[in-house]
Amino acid sequence: MTNTPSRDDRSGDDAGEERWITDDDMPTEAELWARRAGNDPPPPSESDSSTGEDSPSLTARMERWLEYLFNSGVELSFLGSFGLLILFFTPPLLSVDGISFSGLVAIASGSTWLGLFRGGYIDVGEFPGYGNFASAPVRFAVYNVALVGGTYAGAYWWDAQSSLLFAIVFPAVITGVVIASVPRLT
Repeated sequence: MTNTPSRDDRSGDDAGEERWITDDDMPTEAELWARRAGNDPPPPSESDSSTGEDSPSLTARMERWLEYLFNSGVELSFLGSFGLLILFFTPPLLSVDGISFSGLVAIASGSTWLGLFRGGYIDVGEFPGYGNFASAPVRFAVYNVALVGGTYAGAYWWDAQSSLLFAIVFPAVITGVVIASVPRLT
């Protein structure tokens, strides 16, 4: 048995240095809220579209757009799930094909509109952040109205006119108009 000097295990390999985190190293509550409020990437500015060296590359802009599109699709699917359940469980007043097709168009176009609005590509006002819980009830209601309203409008016109064009245009337009109202309601 060898006799080794006792070591302070808290400090790792460097027994002589103090490496504990102090209260000064921890962020304050205001700093944590500021970090949380800034969870969205910054909206595009006029300097982003210039051809200078500071402008982001096409790949970076495309990655940013895809990030907005993906996150918007997740948000719309999660907060709009009640409306999707309404569409799934209510007996069809219109044709099942029209409701199915128009529902898919409403989800796809709603995600696209939400990504365009949230990213600042189309300016309708300042959208609340993904983690903004104060606006969650408003976003929940708006997204459900957009999905159900757009789906039933498209399905109605699918049945009335037997036209695929109406089943695409009506859900796309209605979801865009309804989702654009979020900044005014929050």
